[in-house]
Amino acid sequence: MTLVDLLLARGALRPGSPHSCVTLRMDLNVNAAAFATATHIRGLTRHSFADDNLTMGTCELRGDDGVLLATGMGMFVSIDAALPMPFIPTEPHTDSTSLTELLEFVPDMTRTTVTWPIREWTANPSGVVHGGVQAAALFAAIENLAVVDTGAPVAFGNCSVEYLRPLPADDTELTVGVTATRRGRQFATYDAQLYAADGRVGTKATATLRLPVT
Repeated sequence: MTLVDLLLARGALRPGSPHSCVTLRMDLNVNAAAFATATHIRGLTRHSFADDNLTMGTCELRGDDGVLLATGMGMFVSIDAALPMPFIPTEPHTDSTSLTELLEFVPDMTRTTVTWPIREWTANPSGVVHGGVQAAALFAAIENLAVVDTGAPVAFGNCSVEYLRPLPADDTELTVGVTATRRGRQFATYDAQLYAADGRVGTKATATLRLPVT
């Protein structure tokens, strides 16, 4: 989702104006079988439309063989000026073998909620946690709970994330909560929320997953 956020934002920005944008929402549809076997991913982004304040972009992710891996859509608030850049995060100090390890977030969704320690290098130039990073943490928690529920690996089919308020990257802890909202024989839907230190929801996500055949 971090890659998708960057691609969609680039698609939403037309050359010259606006100079920057703030993410409101992202949606991603995934060809799970093709994605699981892809060794390289190529991104293609397009500008969709814009009005006075709202701009949208779309993207495609394809493998080296041209197979479509995923399609995405993003909605952004356009800002006709460059964002201030007072915040320069440091680099992570250790090598990581996975995104969740990099984020220092290994969710254990056998509990109702889990905490996520926020580090300054998860921030964008405005000093808030990057939208793609937030999405990655939420969907990692959803996947973990789904595996706990089913006892087997699951595959994402659709992911959506909505950003309600900025979450500062100030070395505090955020809280992640996940709920199973619908479960059938082949598919299940999960909701996740990312809570600020004051208990307010900053970001929420929904995912539809394909369940293992039993």
